[in-house]
Amino acid sequence: MGRASEDFVPQVAGEWTAGTHMTWAVRESGPLAGVIGLYRLDGKGTGELGSWVARPARGRGIVTEASRAVLDWGFATEGLDLARIEWMAVVGNTASAHAARALGFRYEGLRRQGLVSRGRRSDGWMAALLRTDDHTPLSARRGRMIPCPRCPRCRDSSSSCAGASRGSPSPACRWRTSPR
Repeated sequence: MGRASEDFVPQVAGEWTAGTHMTWAVRESGPLAGVIGLYRLDGKGTGELGSWVARPARGRGIVTEASRAVLDWGFATEGLDLARIEWMAVVGNTASAHAARALGFRYEGLRRQGLVSRGRRSDGWMAALLRTDDHTPLSARRGRMIPCPRCPRCRDSSSSCAGASRGSPSPACRWRTSPR
């Protein structure tokens, strides 16, 4: 186990106590499947949903299931009582985008060079969910914009992305898979 791993648990405990980040382990019968949390809690009703999932646990809906519980607690008055929870991912992280769509997040834009990881800047997608939003997955809501992570022509939010369900991009889609 490396030094970063050894420092992780005390770091998480300190952030929990300070109220700045809330992190949980995600387990699925056996070893650690990932971590999930509400981060960048600003004390003004906003936080950011973030997760990491081990490769063997990916693609089975674990993040979506854990995220629903975390979001419910984040918005609950007996929880964090947040008004807004944001989600961000590096452009091209379609697995994370699919999970965000399944949770009902609304796409808000592209953050050019807005994400920093390991000293490198990347473009990032940004979406948010409000406590007052309909938390039904976007794909289940007819007549509303359905962001499709496969669409490189993201322009118009006035109609649904019919291509999202067929696996092909639509000009109406708002999710971009690559920066301009």
